Amino acid sequence: MATLGWAIALSLTALPGCTTEPRVEGPTRLVVGQHVTLQLERGDSFVDGELTLTDSSGFDYTPSDPLLDYRYIGDKELRFTIPYGIASGPALVSVGAQGRDPYEFDVEIVRLFGTLTTTGTLTFYDLDAPEREYASSQVGSGLGTIGLSAAGDQLIAVSQENGVVYFLELGADALTPFAPSLDLGFPLQRGALVTGGALVAADHGVAFISRTAEDQLVLEEWLETGPVVSIAAAADTGRAVAAGTTNDASPVDFLVRLNLATLPPEITPPNILIGGSAGGVSDVAIDPTGELAVAVNALDDTVVEVPLTAQPAVPQVRPLPDGNIGPTRAVMARRGNYLGVICPTSKTVAVFSVANGSLAPLATVSADPRASDPAQAKDPVDVGFAPPDRMLILLSDGAVAHVDLSASTPEATLMRDVQASAGAAIVVQP
Repeated sequence: MATLGWAIALSLTALPGCTTEPRVEGPTRLVVGQHVTLQLERGDSFVDGELTLTDSSGFDYTPSDPLLDYRYIGDKELRFTIPYGIASGPALVSVGAQGRDPYEFDVEIVRLFGTLTTTGTLTFYDLDAPEREYASSQVGSGLGTIGLSAAGDQLIAVSQENGVVYFLELGADALTPFAPSLDLGFPLQRGALVTGGALVAADHGVAFISRTAEDQLVLEEWLETGPVVSIAAAADTGRAVAAGTTNDASPVDFLVRLNLATLPPEITPPNILIGGSAGGVSDVAIDPTGELAVAVNALDDTVVEVPLTAQPAVPQVRPLPDGNIGPTRAVMARRGNYLGVICPTSKTVAVFSVANGSLAPLATVSADPRASDPAQAKDPVDVGFAPPDRMLILLSDGAVAHVDLSASTPEATLMRDVQASAGAAIVVQP
């Protein structure tokens, strides 16, 4: 998909002692996933391969790291991307220069989280300063869903009842469309950005939205998956999964696998029957490697693990830990180390650790830290993860809670209180 770049122009200013140091002209607050162009207006040329981005934890990103996406354009210009997983906060950029010490300048790495309200307002905030609004956009009205790209720089927003899909990009200081919205003409469920376009779940099947040579996004076809309630795409591989319920005389819940290596994506037969009470499947998640899919059944209070690379792929049904009732949403962390299952009936989040393609119960978290009486607590509606061990919970009144999953007993603490509009969905940059 089309991407935007934000230039930081380096110019050199003479300082006492006949030394020269760069003066940065342009934004120095850089967002995860942002594509940065360094342009040297005058001074000693850049040296190819000598760029280091040091984050607040002291970790160095160098051109050999594919997450940096380093590109040397010429002796006066180079480009890189703020990688997912980087520590937010103060950072240092060092660029090699011909015949002198490296150019060095300070920047701030910002990680954003975005919330969608039931009125269709999508707003992003600074994760380290939750009251600091970054950008906002209107994406339809009524209930909706949102999902980030693997790098965290682009977003798909689905207005469910209106049947409209929006495509937005987190720019240097704004949230802007990178393609026109699409009206698919049907009520929709969840969407996912994938290489070459996007996928959207619906009763009509899975819509494959492809990218044209002019970087426009168009509905190419409806994949004949049968009616599905949710879809999820693996961040690092060409796999996606959708889950739904057949509409025949003896309905069953099923999982369908999609091969994204072909365009349009191909359905990988056979569909996998995931068992349980028919019509109970409410959501599906997939780990970044595409090895494990997890469906949740709201009628049975179960999670269903499906090992996608096993032959055959045999589902394993397991009950949720005690105290978790009515699961509606399953979210996998970008690094694949955590799974969160939202349970509005019990007003809890069931958290699992994920390793070697399987789940292990980690904690049950009371979602609303403001209520000592569970009857007074607000329902959790969505969850998101930030590296390495942070979980954010969106509550039905728009408040956001934070959980440190590295704690011996993870508990929710309030990060942002009640908002003007009810909460519908949340995403966190990886």
